[in-house]
Amino acid sequence: ERVACELREVGSGLMLRASHDGYATRYGLVHVRVLLLAPNGESLDGEDTLEGAKGDLRLTHDLPVAVHFHLPPHAGARYGAAQGTAELTLRNGERWRLLAAGAALTIETGTYFAEVLGPLQAQQVVLRTVCYGAATVRWRLERA
Repeated sequence: ERVACELREVGSGLMLRASHDGYATRYGLVHVRVLLLAPNGESLDGEDTLEGAKGDLRLTHDLPVAVHFHLPPHAGARYGAAQGTAELTLRNGERWRLLAAGAALTIETGTYFAEVLGPLQAQQVVLRTVCYGAATVRWRLERA
């Protein structure tokens, strides 16, 4: 029922803060995502938070949470040298690194739906954690 969005300049970069209450009825949670784009476009910092819609909340059981980064079919992903990192390679050879904190990083098979040809098999990077009433996953996408 409630979606909010705010875009503003921070230093010389841009910050987007967006939230929705799509999980409020079922779980009592609000999802907040904050994105911070560096001025040169070479890094994007993200933070995904689930928090109680009406203040502090303790769920009766831990709720699985996953943040998905779907890649196009022509992009590849492999685990990075450091734990919690993935190395991404684009069709043009450009390389990017995804770093995660507050969640386990896995590389999984996914489906890409944005092609005229129909669904195509692709990879996705997934950040998994649990929410007991609040959870925060921080990540960074940067040019390698």
